[in-house]
Amino acid sequence: MIEIDLLACPECGGRLVESDDAAKCTACGKRYAIVDGVLDFLTPPSHESGRDAER
Repeated sequence: MIEIDLLACPECGGRLVESDDAAKCTACGKRYAIVDGVLDFLTPPSHESGRDAER
């Protein structure tokens, strides 16, 4: 489990919560993948609806 309380959304600074295989921002709704136990801020985030973010 990741110490998610120590991190913030790089897009808006909102609080992150862990859900399934991703961390979700409670402010803007963006989701960041958790791959092999590591939070991936390098891949463009997706939105809660599942659509990919614009590049």
